[in-house]
Amino acid sequence: MAEAIVRVLGSGNAFCEGGRGFAGLWILTESDGAFLVDVGPSAMMGLAGVAEDLVRSTDRLFLTHLHGDHVAGWPFWLLHAHFRHRRRQPFDVFGPPGTQRVLEGLVDLCYPELLGEPRFEIRYHEWPLEQRDAVATGRGLSVDAIPMQHHATSLGLRFRFDGRRVAVSGDTSWCAGLERLADDCDALILECSQLHPVPEVSHVSLEELRAGVDRLRAKRIVLVHLGDGVSERLAADPLPRVTVAHDGMELSV
Repeated sequence: MAEAIVRVLGSGNAFCEGGRGFAGLWILTESDGAFLVDVGPSAMMGLAGVAEDLVRSTDRLFLTHLHGDHVAGWPFWLLHAHFRHRRRQPFDVFGPPGTQRVLEGLVDLCYPELLGEPRFEIRYHEWPLEQRDAVATGRGLSVDAIPMQHHATSLGLRFRFDGRRVAVSGDTSWCAGLERLADDCDALILECSQLHPVPEVSHVSLEELRAGVDRLRAKRIVLVHLGDGVSERLAADPLPRVTVAHDGMELSV
């Protein structure tokens, strides 16, 4: 069974602490091609070095929620699709309610001419904010969606392909849904934005991860959306199964 590749387009939070790029993943599978998960403002920079034919053939985007550091790179992806890739085949976007309104609003602000005469069809699929299992998204790829606790649009996504499970938390506080999301996964891409819990901030902290890591039943945990100090603290005192991501990092799963 050939390995899938997960490329971290950006490993930072909304403040780009430590010079890290905004949120985004690019996943290349053997049977189901390539797709994006979140597309932060620096996503196209994160794809530098990926073969142009692989970027051109990427045919789906999945959004964990509608905050700007996770979606504001969409106009630039669309710009590349129009003028660099000369795309003609349809492109599918999966996300929470409001996805089409938010993405088209961003394009209207940045490059409104891209909305006037589209060269290819963009097909929006908006999912309810409830748990859904094994939603088919084309060819062999299916997705489980589990509500997270961060924003009114937050969904954790668990991708099933080629006999593998790769989960992406998006932004979330520690919650029961996060623990369900991690179950029996080959890899969990998990946000870890701060060293300690902050009551008014809905993000996972390293302190919570240390206390609860045994309840995350994934074979491997990769931390993204990193705030100041998280990487350094883990380097000094590592956790089993836990890896800190960096921009451009490629994981084999």
